Amino acid sequence: MGENGDIARRGLDVFLRRSYEEAQRLCSADVELTTLFDDPGGEPEFSGRDGLKQWFERLEELWAFVEVRDVEIEELDGGWVLMRVAARVRGRGSRDEFEPRVAVAVCVTDGLITKFGLFPLESDALALIAAG
Repeated sequence: MGENGDIARRGLDVFLRRSYEEAQRLCSADVELTTLFDDPGGEPEFSGRDGLKQWFERLEELWAFVEVRDVEIEELDGGWVLMRVAARVRGRGSRDEFEPRVAVAVCVTDGLITKFGLFPLESDALALIAAG
């Protein structure tokens, strides 16, 4: 795995551990974050430092825990990294766990994460990558 793949993987780990302080060091000041519920070709719901903080607040509200089971990492052109993730999760207020597969698109520029998108379908992650 190359440097961009390593940075993307660390970003995923930091987000799942909900370490806002570490995320600030890994992400650019104008980072754009796209969630499972956003249009991959549209405007990101969260951007910049305020958006990063809101992203972490949303994670805390939604998930009691998220555990990564497996990650496949593919480095693409233009600083993009595509991660195929198998996870185990439980929503806040729920007793039920489930094991989703998600796709994560991460753009790394000059050693910092500039875009991070989490999607239920790989095609959605690829749409974000294609949109640039």
